[in-house]
Amino acid sequence: MSKSRTHTYITYRSCVLSVNEEKLSVLGFEVIMMGLLIVSGSAIYFRKRRAAAVPGGGPVRLPTNSQF
Repeated sequence: MSKSRTHTYITYRSCVLSVNEEKLSVLGFEVIMMGLLIVSGSAIYFRKRRAAAVPGGGPVRLPTNSQF
């Protein structure tokens, strides 16, 4: 007494990722990471260069002993 029923499920297109969309998201992530790396690296480079260009602008060690 088994009745065969067919069920139809609706799968929306937004729930199924295509291969092209997945590759695009990976490429987008890599581009964002490379951009952040370039921005942060250049900021560090220019900060070090600016600090070296200013005479006396670097860290100065002061003696703590009053005999000197």
